Amino acid sequence: MTAAPRPLRLAAHAGGLVALNVLMFTVYRALFVAWFGQHARGSAAAVIWSGLRLDAAALAAEMVAVGLLLLATRRARGPWLAGALWTLTTINLLVVGIDLLFYHERNQHLWEMLFANLAEPHDLWVALEPFLLQNPGTVALMLGLVAGLAGLAVTHARRLRAHRHDLWRPWPVPVGVLVGLTLIGLLMGHWTTVKRVFPHASVEFVWISSRHQMAFNDYVLNQAVVNPVWDLVHEYLPAAITGSRPPYRLAAREALPLAQRLLGVPEGDRPYPLLRTVRGVGGLGIRNVVMIQVEGLGTTMLEHDEPQGPVMPYVRSLIAEGVYFPRVYQSFFSTAGAVFATSTGLHWTNAFSGGSPRLTESVLGAYFASLPRLTDGHHRRSYAFSGFRHRTADFVSFARNLGYRAAGFEALAGRLGARAAADAGPLGVHDGPLLREAAATVTGTADGFVLYVMTGTSHSPWAVPDGAPMPLGNGPVGTFRYVDDSIRAFVERLRAQRADFDQTLIVVTGDHTSIPFGTQRIERLRVPLVLAGPPMTRARGRWPARSEAEVSQVDILPTIATLLDGTRPYAGMGRSMLEPRDPDGAGIITSDRTDTFYFKDGFALRYDLHSGDADLFAVHGDELRPTDVSAQHPEVSRRLTREFLALYETTDRLMRENRVFPRAR
Repeated sequence: MTAAPRPLRLAAHAGGLVALNVLMFTVYRALFVAWFGQHARGSAAAVIWSGLRLDAAALAAEMVAVGLLLLATRRARGPWLAGALWTLTTINLLVVGIDLLFYHERNQHLWEMLFANLAEPHDLWVALEPFLLQNPGTVALMLGLVAGLAGLAVTHARRLRAHRHDLWRPWPVPVGVLVGLTLIGLLMGHWTTVKRVFPHASVEFVWISSRHQMAFNDYVLNQAVVNPVWDLVHEYLPAAITGSRPPYRLAAREALPLAQRLLGVPEGDRPYPLLRTVRGVGGLGIRNVVMIQVEGLGTTMLEHDEPQGPVMPYVRSLIAEGVYFPRVYQSFFSTAGAVFATSTGLHWTNAFSGGSPRLTESVLGAYFASLPRLTDGHHRRSYAFSGFRHRTADFVSFARNLGYRAAGFEALAGRLGARAAADAGPLGVHDGPLLREAAATVTGTADGFVLYVMTGTSHSPWAVPDGAPMPLGNGPVGTFRYVDDSIRAFVERLRAQRADFDQTLIVVTGDHTSIPFGTQRIERLRVPLVLAGPPMTRARGRWPARSEAEVSQVDILPTIATLLDGTRPYAGMGRSMLEPRDPDGAGIITSDRTDTFYFKDGFALRYDLHSGDADLFAVHGDELRPTDVSAQHPEVSRRLTREFLALYETTDRLMRENRVFPRAR
């Protein structure tokens, strides 16, 4: 008498196929590093280890789906289970294989292009057709692999015909299956740091994302970490199903040349249509660049005086030594959107994928111009610091992909050691210790440097850290005085410990406005920009000490580039603030928590990104008149709508197609 097949034997077969998939993902990453990251092949093992967590999430999603289907149909049938697992194995192999080939062809992951054009299938075919026609051998090989795997699946399924196990009886079996699937499903998430609000914990369980595993100071290695199967399941399919990104309203052939014309860029659909050369003004001798972006700092806060004096006297003193732009429009209402615009010179367009204010996978896959890339990373070290607990992985992975050596909350807490409990609060590391650690880093090297710091203490609920002076109290203005004191200590330490401080550019700006003091809506959209340091003091006669030009956060990056000696490539929507503004050029795109605006020619176009509705308002100084005047100025409304869409949709298209800035090979 033949013994009945045991369920554990069937589980062993399933485990073998899971192990085969792990091996496939491992080979995929090793090939990715070997093919695209020749300069860092020694890091392949670390990349594989970092990506293994994403592999576990992808396989967990597939195992949970198969397990729930088996449980719903009651029987665990060997042939059916083998067929399902071999089908998923084939899909995984095709995805990673095609992704490798597509990255080689287009310098972006497959899904980034596919879902960027999902609303316009013709563009999708235009992108794929040349590859399919020019690589018939590759297509044939892929089809052959599918046929071979199908043969293996049939053979394997036949060997498992005797397996037929009841998953409903006895009762411990379905309970055990559900518990097992739940434990497997936990592999799709992880604990991540968030703001601590008493009595809640400082972590939460969230879906794991590629950005959480991007642990390298190298763009290509971070792209190698990505698991394209998990990105499909977690990032792209939900967006496609919900239809959160509406179709573009201007065809690319119309939007691109208009955007180029507005930006003063030669027209033409080149591989990198916004790429141009930025020329330095020469003679300033800037070696180091420090950018401090202050959380919630609006222009009115910087210029505000309390009875005891200015809220931020030290930063105000920097204004007296350099050049000041008080009318910089924030790009987006969130810190993430402002960091993105300031760092890349591009508008934050994630409203087309659901209005999320987060640095999502689609953004992290693109290659942008950045300060490290514009300042010749071979001769300068580039560092980025942020003390926020919340979404710290978003900032760190984004900054690393821009070329910075980035440190977020966890890394800073590790550096602080025993001091971490006192130097960090519910929001994260306080600005004083944050800037102290940043100063320790750049004073510890003799190389030139680029430093970017995003502060956090002046975020709500606006509490001055224990033990810090509180001359303006323990409220909003008090926290901004604390930030000011922290910046003073930071700059003075650089002045004392860097022999080349005389060659250091100090940039202070805000991300978005948090505390206004007036009633005008435009006040909520403006942040300050201070360009200071010894080089600017020496060159003050070249520019007015205070410029009333209306500019944007996307203009900050090219402005810094023009202050550096020599020429360098740049690609973005910004223009130098130090050059004359073309009255027929691009207007300013900005948003607050409810609306997106396009400012130009004394008007503000308010545009609804989802419905396509537009209103037109007159602007007088800082006043945004509340009456819609589009009926009185229909031609202005049509022209500004077309310009806004050209700039906004061109930015979005180029990011999704990874055609912003050429990657160094």
